Amino acid sequence: RATTTSCPGRRIQLTPKSTRGEIVPMDRMVFTCCHVLREGAEVRHVSIDDGDIQVLCIGGDHGPATNAAVVHLQHLVDRDASILAALEGLAEGQVAYRRSCAQPWVVARLPPEEDAA
Repeated sequence: RATTTSCPGRRIQLTPKSTRGEIVPMDRMVFTCCHVLREGAEVRHVSIDDGDIQVLCIGGDHGPATNAAVVHLQHLVDRDASILAALEGLAEGQVAYRRSCAQPWVVARLPPEEDAA
């Protein structure tokens, strides 16, 4: 069981826009981890890579595919409305991260992928 809890959230009907002004619908399917979805871990990582949105905790094992889930963005925003603020500041190839729910989101470039040679 996770020792952290999700940030308090409320149901949001807004539709976030990316930094390029593209609308991100609340029924958009996004990737998350079992720690956030089932254990209530804090969301501390939001990224957009190759058009895919990931909403994750920072701790735990994210290796096996069994730890991943695909859900509507709305389900995660219901738990933590600050995910919208993270998404609104992101462009393709960027990540928003924070140390805790009390901290502001920091935006950075995703590290380049390494070739599996």
